[in-house]
Amino acid sequence: MSTLESNLIDIADENEGTNILGRYFYTASPINAFLIACFIFSIIPLIFTLVSAYFGNVLLESNTEALSMSGDYASLSFLTLGVLLPPLVLLMMNTIPITVESLSNVIELDTENSKSTMTKERLSALVNTYSYLYCKETGRKTDNLEYPSEDEDLDKFIKRMNRTKLIVILLAVSYTIVTAILRFRETENLSWHNAEVSMIGFVCRTITDFLGAAVLGPLVFYPIILSVMITYHSLKQVSETNSLKYIRFSKDEAGGLGEYGWQSFLNTIAILPIGIVLIGIIVQARMMGYPIAGMNIFVTVVYFIFVLFVFFFPLSSASTSMGKLKRKELADLSEHYANSYLKFKHALEAAEELDLIKEHSEAMIAAETVFDGIMKQPTVPYSKALIARLAGVVAPVFGTILGLFAF
Repeated sequence: MSTLESNLIDIADENEGTNILGRYFYTASPINAFLIACFIFSIIPLIFTLVSAYFGNVLLESNTEALSMSGDYASLSFLTLGVLLPPLVLLMMNTIPITVESLSNVIELDTENSKSTMTKERLSALVNTYSYLYCKETGRKTDNLEYPSEDEDLDKFIKRMNRTKLIVILLAVSYTIVTAILRFRETENLSWHNAEVSMIGFVCRTITDFLGAAVLGPLVFYPIILSVMITYHSLKQVSETNSLKYIRFSKDEAGGLGEYGWQSFLNTIAILPIGIVLIGIIVQARMMGYPIAGMNIFVTVVYFIFVLFVFFFPLSSASTSMGKLKRKELADLSEHYANSYLKFKHALEAAEELDLIKEHSEAMIAAETVFDGIMKQPTVPYSKALIARLAGVVAPVFGTILGLFAF
């Protein structure tokens, strides 16, 4: 184990859970966590909705002149989030420790490279901060971690994330309240959950909205934001301290930062289920003969941009650093190649011994070979295979949406 690796603080992903979320979701087995989340946020709301719609006489089209519960594809699509979002968020969060630990393979401390300003103490403080945020959000013990109160910028980072979490909670609760008010006051395009059509349906939808938006929303969307920000912040720190190591041959085809590319991939995958809701809304509009609202198109465009942002934004600092390192390597090698060429040319002009000419020629060819190899080195922390995989999972979602727009 290298000195750097041994000094890298464990991100405490093995700390035991201390609250309900930690014990029964983040530290539980993946299958148990999935079943619990699915039961709480999808199965129970679905059963409750079906029973309420039945007793409210709004279950089937034959029961009501308004949109029935069975024909409300938009409402039904929301129930899929309880099945899809939690396991994807769990997978994403469980990968963060591996991602942060991978820094040990790509960082040079100030004691190893004179151009690096990353000290051992700074690296420990960074990983300690990420560990603290990770354990707090996943309901784990933080006994072996210290709050970075003496480090002003890391203290600000934690406080900024805490404010972000509060904003997410407020937005989720506000969404529940606003939609409930609209369903109570709406008099056009009535659905089974409007108060005027069925008070039971109204109460049912308000309760399930609270569970699905005000409760599930912060539990899944803040972790996504946290994962994006840890990815971005750590790579930005590496860039600002000039501590990224140039790796000539990396098996991940991403300059040794393949774990970060994979983390961004999982961050992006975690928000894709939202597309199911958009599909449900558009399908319902098509089934009822309504034109696609301009707002739906706008939301889809914004959502697509956001999906790309979640993947590429956290990796932007690494791309800058990798590009700078590659240019430095090419500049050094160009100088060596130029010297080899001058010696070769001088040997030819001076009609020196063939062995000496051959030696200079081989040195020049070797430099050219290495130069060509470095030219092919990546300047982004993700491989072509990962981009192809990303396109493979994103394309069906947005392809379906575009197909429904054109249908």
